[in-house]
Amino acid sequence: MSARNRRVLLLIDSATRDGPSQLLTAFYLKRRGVQVVVCNQRTLGYMYERYRPEVVFASWFVGEMEGNFLRRICRRSRIVLVDQEGGRMGEEAFKRAMADQHDARFRLSRIATRVIAWGPAQAQWLKDLRCIAPDRIIITGCPRTDPYLVPPVTPAQDQRFLGVTLRADRITSNPRTIIDAIFESLFVDPRQGLTPNLPLQAQYEDWIWQAVAVTRHMLKIAWEVSQRAQVPIVLRPGPWEQHGVYHGVARHIPQLSVEPMQLQHEYTRQAFATVDASSALGLEAILAGTPVISVNALVPGLGAHVGGPGGTRFNAPYRPFYWHPSTVEEAVGLILQAQRGVLPVVPTRQGLDAYFQDYLHWPSDRPASFAIGDLLVELLDVPLGTPVDPEVDGEPPPAGASWRRLFYRLPGSAHAQQARLWWHLLVRSPDRELYQRYHYFPWSYPHHVKLERLFEVLWQRYVVGAPANQIGTPAGTVAATADAAGEAVGSLIEAPR
Repeated sequence: MSARNRRVLLLIDSATRDGPSQLLTAFYLKRRGVQVVVCNQRTLGYMYERYRPEVVFASWFVGEMEGNFLRRICRRSRIVLVDQEGGRMGEEAFKRAMADQHDARFRLSRIATRVIAWGPAQAQWLKDLRCIAPDRIIITGCPRTDPYLVPPVTPAQDQRFLGVTLRADRITSNPRTIIDAIFESLFVDPRQGLTPNLPLQAQYEDWIWQAVAVTRHMLKIAWEVSQRAQVPIVLRPGPWEQHGVYHGVARHIPQLSVEPMQLQHEYTRQAFATVDASSALGLEAILAGTPVISVNALVPGLGAHVGGPGGTRFNAPYRPFYWHPSTVEEAVGLILQAQRGVLPVVPTRQGLDAYFQDYLHWPSDRPASFAIGDLLVELLDVPLGTPVDPEVDGEPPPAGASWRRLFYRLPGSAHAQQARLWWHLLVRSPDRELYQRYHYFPWSYPHHVKLERLFEVLWQRYVVGAPANQIGTPAGTVAATADAAGEAVGSLIEAPR
């Protein structure tokens, strides 16, 4: 098989959350001589049948439809899975997530040739669950930390801002279906709960109450800061939120803006402080040297709603590394200290290094996106059907699957699929703003050039400038196929434009 015929399909689950790390892996594979097919959840079936990749790299926590599709193709292609949250919320939340939806993720792991763990802690939890053979678990580190391996360009003082990391997606992601979601919550298995990050006894009203309470306090802090200092304030909605609902706030706070698509590492590095609740994006802020001020302690009774055993949204294992003011006045004081550069990044360093090493495999001597790429290349070099593959049977395709596979190979089907996507995203769907932002589409994603430049810096530093014995996978050394000049020998195929 020639190098140009070797194909890997990368599924980008969330454009804002997963796009940068997945595209860094895509650029690396392309440099290694691999043809890369990039898709999202809506184009997965079309792109797979169109290009028939040898390896599929997908998010572990995909929806039921995508999970069923992966099970059907596991005998035709190798499946490599990654948990895009990396188990950062802790052991109990991760294991509950594995059992969610009637053990869907547990069953999906059985078809995987490899499962990627971000750190030793998550790898051990997978071994405890016995859902996959230990030799199929590969620790690569967290690719979202790769941008922090590159020294930052210090922003000018007038470019720095107060970041506000929002997460009210229970209300803002799809307001039209909130009543449906409340009704469906009546039938949630009490042994699994609403979501792995909430305690088992939490009801849907607790979830909504938590979103409203923390958002109200974040906006109150933003207002108080705007009355005391002329500093820019940036609201960053979560990856599932429809950002348009926040634009009205800017009418009341002139120096406030809403930036839903800014790269995460640019957001954390430009901010002099971030206001948060318990988002794991604060971990990246800490890597960037940016203090995180949590509003959780400001909300009376929050622990009674979403705390206690199993309430990792409130009691996240990284909670000690965020600042927890008890009043709005104290929170504003911490923010003004951060603006002057006198507030320490974390209130305590006790346990900080151990957490980053156990959960994120940080620091690392190699970008995690490159380690993932090396693993995918290594699997391409092993023929299908060898002992490297799990002993499972792929599920038979449902009625209609054969017709769809034939359709994808017909001349002009790409244009038909393109028209269908445009119809759904621009005309049919009332939530097209959310879909266009959440799903990765090359024609709407604005950061390709920036990420390609970042990749070049990482390539020059960790491949061209690295000793030969450091270029390889966690499972063994693999010689780099690209020459020292870094000539691109692969190609990048993306979803229909």
